[in-house]
Amino acid sequence: MFKSIVRTFYPFPGKPNFHNPFSPHQILTALLLTTLAVARPAADDGAATIVKQTQEVNPDGSFSYAFETSNGIRASASSPDGGATISGEYSWTGPDGVTYTVRYVADETGFHPEGAHIPK
Repeated sequence: MFKSIVRTFYPFPGKPNFHNPFSPHQILTALLLTTLAVARPAADDGAATIVKQTQEVNPDGSFSYAFETSNGIRASASSPDGGATISGEYSWTGPDGVTYTVRYVADETGFHPEGAHIPK
């Protein structure tokens, strides 16, 4: 019974974090999608296409991916330990013409973003 409850809140292999029912990968994915949805320019996104994409998923759970879209959105991430620690970055061009870049590490202590536009 306990294992099924833990699997419900932590569906990935490895040690569950009982203080946070979401894995770093789930938090990262939600944050990335939210950021891309909010930060995207309104004009060209409907016609944006993926112009470059790479991905590698290994049997030990380590992975890496990267993509770039025709409207300038870029993202990449990797994990050497099956998702327990993920590092990466994403960038986009804001409506003001400035390219914003976020570099991050997501681990058992949370999501730690850094960027020139993020308050310290």
